Amino acid sequence: MQRGWEDVDALLEGRTVATQMGLPGVGPAAVAPCWREVDVRGTRVERVREFGEIYLALALWRRLGLHTLLHELLAGGREEVPWETVACLLTVARFCGQLSELGVAERWFQRTALDELLGVNWAQINDDRLYRGLDALHAHKEALTRHLLARYQSWFGVRFEFLLYDVTSTYFEGEAERNPQAQRGYSRDQRPGNKQVCIGLVCTPAGLPLSFEVFAGHRADVGTVEQIVRGMEAKYGQAERVWVMDRGMVSEANSAFLRERKARYLVGTPKSWLRAHEQTLLEQSDWKTVQDGLAVRLVEQPGGEPGERYVLCRSAARAEKERSMLARQSERLTEELIKLDAWLRRTPQSDLEQVGRRIGRPLGKYPAAADDDADLDAEGVDLADLLADVLEGGGVDGVAVLGAAQHLAAELQHDALVFERRFARDLCAHEGRGNPGRKGPSMAEMPQRGAGAFRTRQGGCSCGWCRMQASTLQPDCSAWHG
Repeated sequence: MQRGWEDVDALLEGRTVATQMGLPGVGPAAVAPCWREVDVRGTRVERVREFGEIYLALALWRRLGLHTLLHELLAGGREEVPWETVACLLTVARFCGQLSELGVAERWFQRTALDELLGVNWAQINDDRLYRGLDALHAHKEALTRHLLARYQSWFGVRFEFLLYDVTSTYFEGEAERNPQAQRGYSRDQRPGNKQVCIGLVCTPAGLPLSFEVFAGHRADVGTVEQIVRGMEAKYGQAERVWVMDRGMVSEANSAFLRERKARYLVGTPKSWLRAHEQTLLEQSDWKTVQDGLAVRLVEQPGGEPGERYVLCRSAARAEKERSMLARQSERLTEELIKLDAWLRRTPQSDLEQVGRRIGRPLGKYPAAADDDADLDAEGVDLADLLADVLEGGGVDGVAVLGAAQHLAAELQHDALVFERRFARDLCAHEGRGNPGRKGPSMAEMPQRGAGAFRTRQGGCSCGWCRMQASTLQPDCSAWHG
């Protein structure tokens, strides 16, 4: 058995094993068999360990040549376990679906045969060592990327002409004060109160990562495109690259930047840009079915850039999904309005502001269902008539309350924006108003909801907070402008 472990390196790297152990009845026996009688009732299996997927991961690690590359990159020191071995362990663990370094150190490693395959005792593996191993690897990110790309090209002959780019984020528990990139921004994890970092990833259609960058948590997706494109061109050249990005990356500046570099691109289009093609979408001719339920059509942009065309898509599955989403919102809005109707009939109210708040809350929560173009719920109930019944049942001025409700619905949407974009308080430099050295309002100083908390934008305020708002209603920032 010891001879088998000695041959593991050769087996993992695909080399011929010098001495192959013989199997009974198959080929010449290297050693005469020695038989013993065993009482199976007195035997048991102890410490069963995972081996199959571990062995496969190690084989890929060796065939990729990562063991030799990291041995050269990671200089040895006083560490008990070589950093290349720690890197191998981390990679094998992720290959086998382990998501936590703490779980690897405390439970998973002991269940595997890695102690024999790597020659590392499980008592030497702890979460601190694994975290430090990640730090050691980060310094050699570019060298690792180049090595893997070269190996991938030699194996499969790919040219990396089709590049997919997107941004995701990961959040932190705690303040993360020592990480300057940890900031509050748009949370894809529905954790707007947590600090986060954004991660931009470039990969191939097959899913091979080509490059990644870490951005500050409040960095907008659209502001990362130029840095990523320039970085990829510096590493791998500019020729024969097709960039594929979603609509979150699209802006006039980014489109002009790509055209200036003569780059080819396929990007998602913001819905607001599609208004010029509404009539074309309704036409029934010249559509080509590319797969069941999906039809496309190429159109020129009127007055657009030469050579730039729009690929219009009509998806039956997407249309059904949006109808279902709208129906679900309508059902929930109907339920909320029925509850309000019962409340007003049971307890008539004279306080317009309180009634408006109660009505504005569901209208702000389900904006699509409250839209004039979608005023019927899934059961055919007219939501406008239902809202009128609610107002009539309360015995109050329906017109006044509806106006207040619409105002408060916009206010609630603004409050959600304040909560999700708390980082905007650091954007206001106050431009010399009252307290020039102050960085921005605290959450306690944010505009309070209620009468007078909003004013129409008239161009009077040009602070960073007010400039970033997309709504026509702006918070009255005079309270914190000093």
